[in-house]
Amino acid sequence: MSPHPVLLYANYGAQFVASFFTIYNNSTTLYIQIRAKKTNTELTMVLAHVFLHFLFAYPTFIHSCYQLFAIADPHRNHDIIFWTGVFAYSSVAATGLADMFLGIDRFAAITIPVAYKLKIKNKFAVFAIALCIAIVIVMAFVISLQKIEPNPDDIIFALHIDTFIVSIHVNFNNAFSATNVAITIIFMFKVKRFNENMRKTSVNTANNKSDLVKIHAKFMKAEIRNSLWMEKAFIGLLSASTVSATLMVPVLAFNRLFIITEIVKVPSFVYLMAILTSFVYIPFAVSMSVFEDCGLLFNEVVLAPSPFRSPLNYILFRQLEGVLSASSNAISLVVYLVIVAFLVSTRVRSSTVSHLRITNCELKLLFQCVTTFLFGGFLTVYNHYGSFGDRSYKYLAVHNVFTIFFYGGLRPVMHLMSNRQLREILLTTIFKRQNKTVVVKLSHTAVKQTQ
Repeated sequence: MSPHPVLLYANYGAQFVASFFTIYNNSTTLYIQIRAKKTNTELTMVLAHVFLHFLFAYPTFIHSCYQLFAIADPHRNHDIIFWTGVFAYSSVAATGLADMFLGIDRFAAITIPVAYKLKIKNKFAVFAIALCIAIVIVMAFVISLQKIEPNPDDIIFALHIDTFIVSIHVNFNNAFSATNVAITIIFMFKVKRFNENMRKTSVNTANNKSDLVKIHAKFMKAEIRNSLWMEKAFIGLLSASTVSATLMVPVLAFNRLFIITEIVKVPSFVYLMAILTSFVYIPFAVSMSVFEDCGLLFNEVVLAPSPFRSPLNYILFRQLEGVLSASSNAISLVVYLVIVAFLVSTRVRSSTVSHLRITNCELKLLFQCVTTFLFGGFLTVYNHYGSFGDRSYKYLAVHNVFTIFFYGGLRPVMHLMSNRQLREILLTTIFKRQNKTVVVKLSHTAVKQTQ
């Protein structure tokens, strides 16, 4: 049963008015900003926020217009109600996400102003626009799959879809809104502290401009130092995580070796301890980055200016990362080379050549081993000869391309088969002919003993 018409008119009337003023005000703001004769017309998160709300207000405006007309129409078109509602309500979660992005943007601007100005501002706005639009498209597709047959008297959009998807939508928006509230509260405290510091620096300095300049410069140095501290910690965390992931590659290689050859049974806690040990590098690298001013590989990858002051520590730490990466890749190469040799020798020793048919799963495993050897060999040689000197843009680009293929292309191949599947493949294919021979010999022995 639909709500009372008065409630429907009040609800959709409010949506109509709000969406109309949103479209008008935001379009006017964008037009004035685009036509402004200023140098500071670059894309910012504030403009991105205005654009997103302008974009998402259109479906709500169209949906509310038809709903105001459909309330008094006994022959209302339920398809129009459904499809206009799909795009109107799919933008609900994205608007909350856009608000949260704006809060994060303001928090970053007041907390790390130097890094925000040089690296974050425009990239974050583009990322926010792309992610919000992608979420709207995905949510519209998901909601369109939840359509149910409504009653002829049903008007509201919630009666045209499954109620479960509505609750998910509302929870998404509530989560983003709560996060935005928390970020905004922290931001207000940061702004208050910033204004108090600015007022302290300007007390009793009106008659002495040189003192004001000195105090202001001292304050700005402290702010820049704090910003660089947070930036170094963030950069150190990203770079250390990459190196830590590289240290886990030999763990997977040894795991595959022990499963395939069955030379030794290793308990699960050994692999767990090895993974945890590789994670130990992260706090060590972050502390070295923050307190010892050691430049990390991440600065070289993004071609960003290094905020670290000590060139000696910078070179030494780069050498440490190069040695760790090269050692990890070299160990993995040796292990996978042993795996390939074991598989080939086992196949050669198994019965006749006609039974040496390679299955699809075995082909995936061999492809993994060979590709690991090729890409790992390149990275090992490059880390040994190219990491300790100045890199040109050409070498850096080549290194990044191979790194993307190695970690983005090869790493998923490593997980195409679980250890249980791998064990079943080995028992049913490679050792299948040998097991049949053993069964035949046992049967002949049993017949002779019977006779």
